[in-house]
Amino acid sequence: MAECVFCKRADNDPYIFGETCQRGGLRFHKNCLYHASNLTQRGEDNEGFFGFLLPDIQQELQRVAQKKCCICQKWGASVRCHHQRCSCTFHFPCGRERGCVSQFFGEYRSFCWQHAPKQQVRLVPQEHRQCTVCMEAVEEHLSFTTLTCPACNTAHFHRYCVQRQALIAARHRFHCLFCWDMETFQAEMLKLGINIPSM
Repeated sequence: MAECVFCKRADNDPYIFGETCQRGGLRFHKNCLYHASNLTQRGEDNEGFFGFLLPDIQQELQRVAQKKCCICQKWGASVRCHHQRCSCTFHFPCGRERGCVSQFFGEYRSFCWQHAPKQQVRLVPQEHRQCTVCMEAVEEHLSFTTLTCPACNTAHFHRYCVQRQALIAARHRFHCLFCWDMETFQAEMLKLGINIPSM
């Protein structure tokens, strides 16, 4: 299987990488494309790749060829931390593995693990915390991989599980499975890098 021109990986888990696209000799993950820091959508949604034009993609690939990933130390890092004073660049999947947050709204900003948004809620004391989606154990504290609903502060989720739920439910049905809050829950999940498609 061919690798993504941005991250150089052949992985194809849609819950992490987004869909895999291939055209004109280029193969890439949708999330790697959307989070390439200097790439802008100059076309219509049906032009090029989701509005990203081929010459712009090729130009971005040339630019990032000289950027080293601060995580794996390999070249081609296309994602830059959005924090003003941070020069950290990384590959999208390296960032996910290290706890970096890439947001799926507005400017599609990304943050390294040091500057990533964190949940600011106090956990309600609970014995045997479980993921509300898969019912498996979660960490006893909030982290990149363990999230909680800010509305009820009772439902806990593995990042992977809540991402899968968001992609299946989409914006009009994605809510906390415990308290059914939608507005506060979605706003928090978006801030923490959960991709919630509009449909």
